[in-house]
Amino acid sequence: NALKVACERHLSQQLTAESAFPLLLHADLHSAAMLRENCLRYLAFHSAEVMASTATAWRQFTTSALPELVCEVVSRVVAK
Repeated sequence: NALKVACERHLSQQLTAESAFPLLLHADLHSAAMLRENCLRYLAFHSAEVMASTATAWRQFTTSALPELVCEVVSRVVAK
């Protein structure tokens, strides 16, 4: 468990416009709550940068993620 937390912290510090969606998918899949939350926050606060640089990643995310996760990303972006 300590290793998982350390990995979540490290990955959270490496978030970029390109890595946010893939890391969110992995965090959700592996129940990495801290990383999941950090990805959601990153996407909400950097939404313009993320969408400008990675429109393809958004399309891939929306086709591979659970609908609930896509809805959560959209609600976070709208609520910011």
